[in-house]
Amino acid sequence: MGWMLAAYLALSTAAGPDLEALFPAELAGWTRTRAVETYDPKTVFDYMDGHAEIFLTYRFQRIWVGFYRRGEQHATVEVYDMGEPAEAFGIWSNDLEGDPVEGMQEARYLGGILRGWQGRYFGQVQGEAETPEVAALCRQAAPHLGRQLGPAGPPPKLLGTLPREPLALNRLRYFHRDSNLNSFYYIHTLNVLALDGTTRGAFADGVLGGAAVKVCVIEYPAKEPCERGWQGYCTRVMSKSAHAVSAGERCETMAADKWTGVRKMRGPRGQFRLAFCFDAATEALCRRGLALLADQSHRE
Repeated sequence: MGWMLAAYLALSTAAGPDLEALFPAELAGWTRTRAVETYDPKTVFDYMDGHAEIFLTYRFQRIWVGFYRRGEQHATVEVYDMGEPAEAFGIWSNDLEGDPVEGMQEARYLGGILRGWQGRYFGQVQGEAETPEVAALCRQAAPHLGRQLGPAGPPPKLLGTLPREPLALNRLRYFHRDSNLNSFYYIHTLNVLALDGTTRGAFADGVLGGAAVKVCVIEYPAKEPCERGWQGYCTRVMSKSAHAVSAGERCETMAADKWTGVRKMRGPRGQFRLAFCFDAATEALCRRGLALLADQSHRE
């Protein structure tokens, strides 16, 4: 994974894309109505008041917006510079719904909205309503944005701690903060896992023992916040009767046929991590899921 990131960085340009080429005067039969607008973390709320928080949970740098019109219909083309591919993947992974569209990395289309990522950029095209013209704009914009935004980038390295097999993983997500994790899988109203911008998390759905399961790995920058996350989860989420499999592992049934477990583990370079297995059908399967995560973490 490291060589992929190095290759991407060598090919990418720090100056950013050519805005005139990225937002042409005409695109798929739509006409740009005014100059491209740019917003940074301090001004982004002027553009999307009340909706920018999720972008700021990642390492959002700036957004460029092109405004387009076709007849009485209006649409926006948005390109977010997220600083690095992992962050672009992360914001994209907060909404995995939609039909695949060719032209950008993992682009999806649903309800008049196109979402995809390309290298360090996240792109979104959105009409005021879903119409055939908006759908055509989205599907033609994807390859245009893909070409203009440069080479594809690698997914977050931490995703490599989630074993694709035998867990048959799908719907992989990447996050930093508790608000993101709670949108994937609700943990607690409080930030019991001590997550902040320095933590990194990988989450996925999967199958274990023929039943659905969810797995997660959180990496902390140091031992102390990892210990706070461990203590917070064990005392705020789990009960005193949770099964102490070992000094660094706990399992407990949260509902009928739904076991949850947490395990301390270390990465190959000594990284401090917590592994989670959610909604396993039995305690044995929960422990098996945690063991698979620990094994994959050492072999990453």
